[in-house]
Amino acid sequence: MKKRITKKRIFLIIFILIIGSFFISKKLTPKEEVINLESEKIEKRTIATSISTTGTIVPNSSKTLSSLLQGSQIKKVYVNEGDYVYKDDMICEFDVSAIEESLNTLKESKKELEEQKNTSKNTSKPNINLNEISSQIIELENEYNKSKENYEEKKKEYDNFNINDEEFNKISQEYNKRYEALSKAQSLYYEQLDIFNEASQNYNLYFEDKNQLNDNGEVIKKEDYKLKDFATQKHKDIYEEYIKEKEKLEELEDDMNEKDKKLSEYENTYNKALDDINNLSSKKENLEKETNSAKIDMEFKKTKLDLLKSSHENQKNTTNTINSMVDSLSNITDTTNQIDSTIKQLDSEIKTLESQIEKSIIKAPIDGVITSLSVSEGNIYMGNQIAKIEDNEGFCIEAFIDEYDIPDIKEGMEVLIKTDATRDEELTGEIFDIATTAYEGSTPSLGTSSNNATYKIKIKINTINDRLRLGMNARLSIVTNMVKDVITVPYISIHEENDKKYIEITKDNINTEKIYIETGIEGNYYVEVKSDNVKEGMKVVIPELEKDLSIDELINQMGSSGGLK
Repeated sequence: MKKRITKKRIFLIIFILIIGSFFISKKLTPKEEVINLESEKIEKRTIATSISTTGTIVPNSSKTLSSLLQGSQIKKVYVNEGDYVYKDDMICEFDVSAIEESLNTLKESKKELEEQKNTSKNTSKPNINLNEISSQIIELENEYNKSKENYEEKKKEYDNFNINDEEFNKISQEYNKRYEALSKAQSLYYEQLDIFNEASQNYNLYFEDKNQLNDNGEVIKKEDYKLKDFATQKHKDIYEEYIKEKEKLEELEDDMNEKDKKLSEYENTYNKALDDINNLSSKKENLEKETNSAKIDMEFKKTKLDLLKSSHENQKNTTNTINSMVDSLSNITDTTNQIDSTIKQLDSEIKTLESQIEKSIIKAPIDGVITSLSVSEGNIYMGNQIAKIEDNEGFCIEAFIDEYDIPDIKEGMEVLIKTDATRDEELTGEIFDIATTAYEGSTPSLGTSSNNATYKIKIKINTINDRLRLGMNARLSIVTNMVKDVITVPYISIHEENDKKYIEITKDNINTEKIYIETGIEGNYYVEVKSDNVKEGMKVVIPELEKDLSIDELINQMGSSGGLK
């Protein structure tokens, strides 16, 4: 009995020593820190890739009005810039009194020739006073010589009239240079405005007046600040980023205003040079018109003189014999043919002048607003644009795409649209027209001096918004590819191992499980995941982000095309 008690005691002592040593080792061994992993719930999303650009709101349809009545004076203007007009409303009227006078002169000449032709046809026997015809020939020769001298003087004056446009070209180049500088400054400003708005949104999440907030929007007490003036390093970084982008925006705004001022200051110089060159062009056009009129008058008198000489020569050879009468009648037939040819020429000129008179009143071809009016009463029309009418009932957007991206653009693609006027509202549209040839003008919407070719596209605006106006700038995201309702994870959660991709799944934010996957379409932040083992609702491990950025902050930095819920 005594021996069994001893064995029990020995066993109990050994057990106590083992337990004690275990607890002592636990106490002496440094406690291993348990790290909670950052994770995000796996969800189904719509993933999209896009091409970003800017554009300008333009009318669905517009018409530019012009005329062939160069050198004519504007008699009456019936509209003002900004007026709304309906189809067939009168825009302006030309003074065609000089054309009407020329028309009457041609008609009288035609009538005289027709009478002379009828006289020649009805002549059965020549009975003309040759001396009287000789006198008429001398008188007509004097008129012809005067007309010829007048034409030669006009032609010489016209040929010697040269327009030196070298100075105007220099001024025009300087004006265009300032205009392009302003356009580039505006583009840089609006790009910076987007960056500043993102920084401002982030700032407003953590700063309210003089208070600093935590992730839940609660005010952090100053005694809890970890830095001198900031609650956390994160608050300091956000504040400094906000101030940096704000100062940069103000610098770009000042630069844009300065370039706008320089352009405005130079407009008077440019407009004066334009008026001078237009006046010189107008003077030359008038000289050309006078020269042509003098030529027509000279040729007409020459024709009359030739006809009269021909008739006189024919009558001289007329005798009282039948043979002479036959010969005379033959010559009369030749004269008649000449008259017919001249009448035909006059008919053509009469038709041209009548057409000009008929088109002397310019009418609106469509309903719309007069957005540009380039003529005024009393001006001499030089053949330039008279007016531009734009349909303000319906808008679309014009944009330009670089040659690198244009192969990816297709008609019918969805476009997300934002403007300053519509604030945070995101409008939708779709592409309905793509140019097949490169655009040859400047493309301010790209904001670049690249030599790459650019192509114009047009976008239909599907979202109705009464804040939109013609000429407004629009920021565009063209959706080039999209998949809906697919499993997605952040791209930073995807790892590679032996050319295979995998993600880590966690249930308790401590332990992880590796799942191999394949990826589909990639947005800016989220990526489509293809795997039967990945289910909606699982939690995927997110690597630690730099500078204490949260997942939401990183998504905001990546932009809207990263993944849509």
